[in-house]
Amino acid sequence: MKRFITHLSLPLMVALLWMPSCKSSDSDTKDSGDENGEQNTDDSLVSDADTDTDTDTDTDTDTDGDTDTDADGDTNPPTDTDTATGEGTSSCPDTLPTDGDACDDMMLSGCVFDDVTCDCAWGGGAGTFAWNCTDSCPASSPTTGDACSDAQYSPCEYDPETCICGTEDQTNWTWTCEVVATECPAEQPAAGGMCDANAIGAAAPEGCVYDDINCSCTAWFNSWSCQRQCPADQPSTGDACTQEQQSPCTFDEETCTCSTEDDTSWTWNCMVPAATCPDAMPAGTDACDADALATAAPDGCVYDDMICNCSRFTGGTFQCQQGCPASVPATGDECAQGQQSPCEYVDDAQRCTCGGEEFTWTCDAAASSCPDTQPEEGDACMRTAIEAAGNCTYDTVECTCSWWGTFGCAEMTNTDTEATGTDEPGTDEPTSDTETDTAA
Repeated sequence: MKRFITHLSLPLMVALLWMPSCKSSDSDTKDSGDENGEQNTDDSLVSDADTDTDTDTDTDTDTDGDTDTDADGDTNPPTDTDTATGEGTSSCPDTLPTDGDACDDMMLSGCVFDDVTCDCAWGGGAGTFAWNCTDSCPASSPTTGDACSDAQYSPCEYDPETCICGTEDQTNWTWTCEVVATECPAEQPAAGGMCDANAIGAAAPEGCVYDDINCSCTAWFNSWSCQRQCPADQPSTGDACTQEQQSPCTFDEETCTCSTEDDTSWTWNCMVPAATCPDAMPAGTDACDADALATAAPDGCVYDDMICNCSRFTGGTFQCQQGCPASVPATGDECAQGQQSPCEYVDDAQRCTCGGEEFTWTCDAAASSCPDTQPEEGDACMRTAIEAAGNCTYDTVECTCSWWGTFGCAEMTNTDTEATGTDEPGTDEPTSDTETDTAA
């Protein structure tokens, strides 16, 4: 993946964070925050310190008061993705994909085919995920300042440095090589410098502090981002602030954002976060309460053809974009950057996305309800409608509709159910068993 990314827009990142969590209906549940794949039954992500084994032991308690323990020998599914070796829930294709062809797993990256390396990346012609294939890393480490091209895959890891091929002007592409930081540097790092987000997050979960500047390693790009920490005392609306100011900052009753209208003068704007839709369309720096608005206006706040949502990605400020057209647009019609997308038209069985280099609509037929027979992997679907129907099940297979509008199907695991029947006196036959997966 190139350092300079042109297709991954803020609305996409915001939309990804708006995606509702998927809940399992299995009686044998697993914690989604656990490294061994266990999912908690509530909406929170839990990082458990337990140790699970691949052959679990389920304890079934039935209504007659006895306890039956069965070693069912099922295997916990892996939740991590090892794309380099093709192991885990996703793996690289066996043969070189065609550059630009649609793909449906954004976790696939670094798939090497001799002198070509491919990622499944956002930025397809229809505003979807597509294969991006570029030149593989050089056999030996380049030197900082050496020329490279927009067809070069990066980052490229060497010992001890990692090299990035990037550009600041879309014309001159050069290599930058440096040792990736795994702990807080003694001096404040330069914004954009290389770092290991996982290592920095573990070593300094609150960030690396230099006087009133806090530097964190962003997970998107594994690079440093530095901000001035929130002031101890609440500023007043109109007070001056700086571009590197952390924002928004929350105080007793108000939230303050540091923003500019002319890219020159930065000032504070303080207000009580909106818990309901404002009468007039809010500005992008207006504070809001994401939890309250999710209940008060689950479909967003609508103002004529604009729709505004409270973005958790920006720390609780409004993000407004042009809403979906009232009727199905024609494929090839122009759309606006920042346009709400995808747009689903259930009555017309059409799903439209806005994207591409010139921002145009692409509309395709898509399923708005569960097909009678199991869909093929990658078949088009309408996520909102499918989720409202409770996803689609076919014997032991469950199919879900991804955010980018394609079906993905997987075997349902740990759905063990014991036989039900009438409990005869003096027997251990259960009337109704509920399995609870116990981790050591």
